[in-house]
Amino acid sequence: MNRYNRQLIVAILIVALAWALSVTQTGWDHSISDRHGYRQTQTAITAYYMVRGGPFLKYETPVLGAPWSIPFEFPLYQWIVSTASKHFGTPLNQTGRLIGLLFFYLAALMGWCWLAELEIAPVFRLVFVTLMLVSPEYLFWSRTFMIESTALFFGFTYLVSVCRYARTRSGWMVVIGTACGALGALVKPTTLSGFMIVAALLYAQAEKRGHHAARRYAMPIACFVLAPNLAGSVWTYWADHVKSLNPIASHLTSTELRVWNFGTFDQKFAKVTWGVLALRIIPDLVGHSAIPIVLIGALLMRRRFAQLLTCLVGFAAVFLIFTNLHVMHNYYTYANGIFLLAAFSLLVIDLLEQRDWRAKVGLALFVVIVGACVTGYYRRDYPRQKNEMWRFDELVRNIRQVTREDELIIVFGQDGSPELPYYSERRGLVWFSSLPQTMDNPEMTQAVKNLSALKVGALVICEDSRQNTHLIESAIAQFDLSRKAIFQDKWCRLYGGR
Repeated sequence: MNRYNRQLIVAILIVALAWALSVTQTGWDHSISDRHGYRQTQTAITAYYMVRGGPFLKYETPVLGAPWSIPFEFPLYQWIVSTASKHFGTPLNQTGRLIGLLFFYLAALMGWCWLAELEIAPVFRLVFVTLMLVSPEYLFWSRTFMIESTALFFGFTYLVSVCRYARTRSGWMVVIGTACGALGALVKPTTLSGFMIVAALLYAQAEKRGHHAARRYAMPIACFVLAPNLAGSVWTYWADHVKSLNPIASHLTSTELRVWNFGTFDQKFAKVTWGVLALRIIPDLVGHSAIPIVLIGALLMRRRFAQLLTCLVGFAAVFLIFTNLHVMHNYYTYANGIFLLAAFSLLVIDLLEQRDWRAKVGLALFVVIVGACVTGYYRRDYPRQKNEMWRFDELVRNIRQVTREDELIIVFGQDGSPELPYYSERRGLVWFSSLPQTMDNPEMTQAVKNLSALKVGALVICEDSRQNTHLIESAIAQFDLSRKAIFQDKWCRLYGGR
């Protein structure tokens, strides 16, 4: 490849980095409910109570009543955010965004290191880093208050360690890989799963080339495979036990959520599922659903077809394992979409490595994919990021006016969302729509009993629950609140104390 083309790749990276840093600032001070506010505030409310001195392992997410701990992931990201916010005196929301971005750029650095293990020249590794920078999925979600980029960083570090161990047999790689694999499984096992699949396939390819006899390295392999799974299993067992102590959170244990997490067998092969992949997931990653057509260029590849196929397997396998999660939540693509970007990168790199007209084809494909990502971002994500989307600002102001900090809010019609408790800075009991909408069902009776030592300061009735007059009247009587709403808009009504 000539010097001019190398300089062009570097120039595209520099422009992509400058542009990514620029658009990241858009909406920086907005609420964290621009997309999937439920999940963002669930993470943020944990960090908020850590700042106030809450526990670490049995961390509080005071949304479903007492007891307040309903642990899902190991709270490493939340602890880092709360510590940084407290130490530097920075706003919690912006601190969470910044820490997420820092982990994303660290993950990009580890992606660079991973391509080094695949024997790719430094200038060509910039192709992959550039696609990470301009991908709409990673542009948007890396700046949110979520654990995704933290899990991505540990997944990449784990993958680098496995690949480097396959090449060097360094004991340090076993230590680092085991630690990062365990942390990745604790932070988000669904993210680590893709990296484990790709690591296993690349390791097997290295062994097939005859570099080493696999039987001599059973212990390191056990560390790379068993340690993360053991760490994740122990944490899940403990978290399920803690959640079972809360009458509402007991519906959120791993056993109860099995179908929600994995989906059904029929769902994995349903037309609508693959429609989501084609029409939402792929455009979220590369800007347009037609971009995969460029993979036809794999017919021109010489060296890296097996690596490309490995990445495609890693991408598809995670989608097929956790199908329902990917169908229901577009941020789950963050976990495995990186391997689709890697597949496109490997195609471009393979062509660039050839010293004939194929290098020009590779460069053209690179420019096309970057262009599609940029235009896709402006079409799909930028408007949402630019405009403040949250609708409950006035409701939250009223909640804070009519309640004290030590009082609780009861919320119906928000399906367990932490948004109102987080923004109002009040502990809450936010009822699920899937549970009976009455005050005398067993779960509600136990939940109210658990709150007996605490005062309910306000009742919030939203969406369809506003039509349930029996629920409203019985809740008002139960908590001794005013029968007249002190605030209402087209979404919610607020009832306060007498």
